[in-house]
Formats: sequence, structure tokens, C-alpha cells
Amino acid sequence: MSLEEQSTQSESLFDANFTSDQTSVPTTAATTTAPTSTTSAASAEDFDPSVLPTNEPDTTTKITTRVLVSVKEAGIIIGKQGSVIAGIREQTNVQAAVSSVVPGFLERILTVSGDIDSVAKALSLIVDSLINNNAAEEEFQYFPLKNLLSRQDDPNVISLRLLVPNTQIGSIIGKQGARIKALQGVYNVKLVASKDFLPRSNERLAELQGDSHSIEEALKILSKCLLEDSAALANVKYYAPSRFENRHYDNQHPYNSNSNNSNNGNSYPIHYGPESRDYEQIVKFPAEMVGCLIGKGGSRIQEIRKSTRTQIIISPEDDENFREFQLIGARRNVERALSYLNQNLEREKERRERLDAQ
Repeated sequence: MSLEEQSTQSESLFDANFTSDQTSVPTTAATTTAPTSTTSAASAEDFDPSVLPTNEPDTTTKITTRVLVSVKEAGIIIGKQGSVIAGIREQTNVQAAVSSVVPGFLERILTVSGDIDSVAKALSLIVDSLINNNAAEEEFQYFPLKNLLSRQDDPNVISLRLLVPNTQIGSIIGKQGARIKALQGVYNVKLVASKDFLPRSNERLAELQGDSHSIEEALKILSKCLLEDSAALANVKYYAPSRFENRHYDNQHPYNSNSNNSNNGNSYPIHYGPESRDYEQIVKFPAEMVGCLIGKGGSRIQEIRKSTRTQIIISPEDDENFREFQLIGARRNVERALSYLNQNLEREKERRERLDAQ
């Protein structure tokens, strides 16, 4: 398959239209069909390795790399009582940490800082740990955790979701995509970017796919490319899952109850925001029913969030009987989201009743 043919199937960094204007970005993530092999799409005559920075060892230049991980992946990376991440820190002499869990979010941020070679080595060890614990089997239906590249049959191949400021994308692409072609060709990896910025940021996801050794070597080159344009970091808005995203409440507005969505007495009042644009409603659902409301890989709750444009934050498991769902958005959207949640709850109750009757 030629590069021209491939570009119609996957959104790679060298064939996407990257701009610094977020308003021009489409509203869906790049989820088009990706190549079915980690073998480079570029043949020897298609790329020029000389456009890449040299791969000489670099144990002095410092860099920080941020990676989006799922809650499950974060648990693997941290290990029991922090043993895995502590071992990687000791072995590679990097600083590495995973952000705290934010209720209602399925993702966390892994941050690794150190010299270029050590950061690449640390991330390759993390890749090995994820592979050994079958992390690649985890699937998500929605951005930003849904894979942009197709999963591979090779159990030693996995993807890293790198967070890359939009202002630095050009340093990776190169003139007419020359660098990204060479990177994929020389290091036997795939690299695909999301169309969307992550919420409240001007960062994009760059999914790097390969085995641990290929990813390590490719990361060294990517780091050097990004450092060439380090001045572009001045106005970066970094992504971070936030419990308070899109909340613009005015404490001068009174609380108002909504009897139509009382959910049998387990509903808290709606909080009106400035100019009545934002509302909040907290609803309690039986803990044993939360799994069916969230759906496999978060699919059901993400669909409700997407279709109603409502933020839904789910409390930690600190109550064995109930879990709180915090709904935030325009009043009509909050009401629709709550209606969908109640419909799913009733369907699950009916399903369980039928099973019990058999």
C-alpha cells in the first residue's frame, strides 16, 4: 500500500491538518482504520533517515514526557504498594509519577522526567510491564482512551498515548511529512494523532505503537525533535482530568429543587450557575447497579455524556450501598442525562427480575 493510499485510512501526524486554532478542529477523534501491521508503511525509497536527529546517546539533556493511561494501566505501572514504579525510578534514575484518580474519569496522567535516554528506557520498561500484564486487551469505546490504531495480534506490540502540545507537532512532522515517514520507517513503529485537542487544553494525543525496544528508540528521536521547538511551550494549556471542569458556579444563586427528577428521594438540588447556563444535580444509585449504568469499558456512561453534553462524575466506592452521580451541564441536558440513567437502571432491574424468575 502506498503512503497516499494509507493516508486515507489513518490519521497520522504527517497527513493531518494541524493548526493552533482549536475552533477549526473537528469534534470527533481520529478513529479511522489503521494499518494492520506494525511494519512501517514506508519502503526504503520512501523516506530519508538523514532528516532525523542523530541517535547518539544523550544522558544530559532533560525532558518531561506525559502519557495518558487508563486507571487499570496506572495500577499496573504503580504496582503493589508502589513497587513497580519505584523499581523503574531506581533502575533509570528518572522522576516518575501518576496523577491521582479523579471521580468520573477513566484516565490518569503518567509523567516521566529525566535525561532523554533514561526517560525512553523508563517508558520501555513501563511498556514491558503493561505487555506482561495483558494491558493491551483492555478496550475503550470513546476518546481519549479509545485506540487510534488497530490492535495487533502480536502480544509484544502495544500503544502509548503520548500527550503532545499542538504547537510542537510541526517539529515531529518535518517538511512535507519527511520526519514522520523516516521515524516510522527506521524504527518500525506507527504514529497516529487525534483530530481533537484534549478538553481545556491545546494538547493532542499521539499514539505510538510498537514493541518495547522500537518504542524506546523512537522516543529518543521524538524527544530530540520536540526539544528543537521548546520555545513553543510558552503558551501550552496542559490537559488534566478535573473534577471541576466546566464548572462556573455563582454562589449568589440559590439552590433549587427539581421534583420531576427526584429519583425516589435520592436526588440532591440543582445548582444554578451564572445566567442559568450551568446546573448541577447529584443522584444516588445502588452500588450493585453502577456497573450496568457505566457499561463495559465505560461505554454506556460515555454515550450519555456525549449525546447530552453533560459532565457526569461518579464518586469513589466509599459507600457500600450507594454511589453518587454528579451531573453538570445545561438544565435540559442534565434532565435528559438523568432520564437515560433511570431508563438503564429500570431495564437492568427488569432483566434481573426475569433471571430470578427462571
